[in-house]
Order: sequence, then C-alpha cells, then structure tokens
Amino acid sequence: MPCNEINEVEDYEYLLDRIEEEFKNYDSPFNICLIENIEELHTPFSYEDVIIIRDNRNESFVFENLEEELRNSLLNYTRVYKGDKPFISLKDIIISMINDPHYNNYLIIQDNHQFLEGFEKNSEIQYTACFGS
Repeated sequence: MPCNEINEVEDYEYLLDRIEEEFKNYDSPFNICLIENIEELHTPFSYEDVIIIRDNRNESFVFENLEEELRNSLLNYTRVYKGDKPFISLKDIIISMINDPHYNNYLIIQDNHQFLEGFEKNSEIQYTACFGS
C-alpha cells in the first residue's frame, strides 16, 4: 500500500475515533459520515432560530411493500432549535436527530441506509438528510 494511502487510512480512523468521542454520551442509531474534519461539527450550519431536518427514507425501495399508511408514517421532520446559542451547528443537528424517536423506530433501523452523509437544502429552514449504505 502506498504511503499516502496509509496516511489516508490512519487519518480516517483518527476521524472516526474523534467522532466517537464527540458522541460518546449518545447512542446513535446511524453512522456519522458527513465530515472530513472534526471542527466541522462546531461551525455554523444555520443562523435561523429553528431548522427542520426531513427524513424521507420512507420512499426507499426497502419499504415499497408496506401499506401506504404505514409507509407514509415513516416520513419524519426533526426540529432543531438554536436556543440561546449564536448558531445551529452540525453537532446540534446530529444530537437532535439521535434524540428523535423516529431514528430508533424498528422499521427505520431495518433500512440499509444507515450512513448520514450530508444534507440537501430545500429552503432557508428545511433540509433533507442524505443517508447512504
């Protein structure tokens, strides 16, 4: 293995260890894979008072055989509040998602898309969580 690949592997393992340390007090039902540097967790994501994170994995092929009513019930919106802080950070968003019972729903956990890879901006206050497998 070339030296630069070794460094990339070591850097990635170090980053995973740092992410684990950041969230050691939380039992995350998904893997956090959306940052390249741990400092990204603490930088401003939004200055809005509240943002909404949409999880539309109910549209996944995994759930195509569910009754429509049950499938529609899996669409989720997590609210993230700024509170008295100057901004909402990625860490605030991830903690809000971890604490949302939706992400511990047995059907959502069965979905093979368990890697949080980013967010797609839908409006000034709404983002869709992007999960991969």
